[in-house]
Amino acid sequence: MLLSNFFHSENPYKVMRMVKRKNYYKSKIMEIGFVSLLFSSIHTVINITCTHIFFSKNLLVEANFLSICLLNMISLVFFYLSVGYYV
Repeated sequence: MLLSNFFHSENPYKVMRMVKRKNYYKSKIMEIGFVSLLFSSIHTVINITCTHIFFSKNLLVEANFLSICLLNMISLVFFYLSVGYYV
């Protein structure tokens, strides 16, 4: 749903006129990668912001919260890439 909001749906005529399907697949993978990175980074920013509201900064630094959030973002990017690729 997020992918269809950012990019125009391609008509079959445009897909058929592509010289190589490899270029079409590259463009689709780039679109999926961009949206998965965007969605997971928004998720991470909201996670960090809302956590700072309820917990002290010293506790978050002691627990390495930012590094855990970045690892979570990377795993979310890979998850959304796989979901977007197989759908």
